[in-house]
Amino acid sequence: MMELLGMMPRKQDASGMADFLVPLLDFVPEKRPTAAQCLTHPWMSAGPRTLEPPLTNMQPDAINGEKSIK
Repeated sequence: MMELLGMMPRKQDASGMADFLVPLLDFVPEKRPTAAQCLTHPWMSAGPRTLEPPLTNMQPDAINGEKSIK
Protein backbone atom coordinates (compact mmCIF):
# COMPACT_ATOMS: atom_id res chain seq x y z
CA MET A 1 0.00 0.00 0.00
CA MET A 2 2.81 2.43 0.80
CA GLU A 3 4.23 1.77 -2.65
CA LEU A 4 0.94 2.95 -4.13
CA LEU A 5 1.29 6.21 -2.22
CA GLY A 6 4.83 6.65 -3.52
CA MET A 7 6.30 6.34 -0.05
CA MET A 8 8.55 3.64 1.35
CA PRO A 9 9.65 2.90 4.92
CA ARG A 10 13.34 3.17 5.66
CA LYS A 11 15.16 -0.17 5.36
CA GLN A 12 15.86 -0.26 9.11
CA ASP A 13 12.16 0.33 9.93
CA ALA A 14 11.05 -2.32 7.44
CA SER A 15 13.45 -4.85 8.96
CA GLY A 16 12.19 -4.13 12.48
CA MET A 17 8.59 -4.36 11.33
CA ALA A 18 9.25 -7.75 9.72
CA ASP A 19 10.96 -8.94 12.91
CA PHE A 20 7.82 -7.94 14.80
CA LEU A 21 5.21 -9.29 12.36
CA VAL A 22 6.63 -12.64 11.22
CA PRO A 23 6.21 -14.37 14.62
CA LEU A 24 2.60 -13.12 14.77
CA LEU A 25 1.87 -15.05 11.59
CA ASP A 26 3.02 -18.42 12.93
CA PHE A 27 0.52 -21.13 12.05
CA VAL A 28 0.73 -22.65 15.55
CA PRO A 29 -1.01 -20.29 18.00
CA GLU A 30 1.12 -21.44 20.95
CA LYS A 31 4.25 -20.27 19.14
CA ARG A 32 2.90 -16.73 18.60
CA PRO A 33 3.99 -14.01 21.02
CA THR A 34 1.50 -12.80 23.62
CA ALA A 35 0.07 -9.29 23.54
CA ALA A 36 2.38 -8.36 26.43
CA GLN A 37 5.40 -9.66 24.51
CA CYS A 38 4.32 -7.71 21.44
CA LEU A 39 4.08 -4.50 23.43
CA THR A 40 7.65 -4.89 24.68
CA HIS A 41 9.09 -5.53 21.21
CA PRO A 42 11.65 -2.85 20.23
CA TRP A 43 9.73 -2.01 17.06
CA MET A 44 6.67 -1.05 19.12
CA SER A 45 8.62 1.25 21.43
CA ALA A 46 10.87 2.87 18.84
CA GLY A 47 8.67 5.97 18.52
CA PRO A 48 7.26 7.64 15.42
CA ARG A 49 8.66 6.68 12.06
CA THR A 50 8.87 8.73 8.91
CA LEU A 51 8.28 7.66 5.36
CA GLU A 52 10.62 8.83 2.65
CA PRO A 53 9.87 9.02 -1.07
CA PRO A 54 11.82 6.46 -3.08
CA LEU A 55 14.82 8.08 -4.73
CA THR A 56 14.19 6.25 -7.98
CA ASN A 57 11.02 8.31 -8.50
CA MET A 58 12.87 11.62 -8.28
CA GLN A 59 13.07 13.19 -11.72
CA PRO A 60 14.17 16.65 -12.81
CA ASP A 61 11.30 19.01 -13.46
CA ALA A 62 11.72 20.49 -16.94
CA ILE A 63 9.89 23.70 -16.02
CA ASN A 64 11.69 25.02 -12.94
CA GLY A 65 14.73 22.75 -12.61
CA GLU A 66 13.63 21.37 -9.23
CA LYS A 67 13.25 17.69 -8.48
CA SER A 68 9.71 16.43 -8.22
CA ILE A 69 8.10 13.09 -7.54
CA LYS A 70 6.53 11.57 -10.64
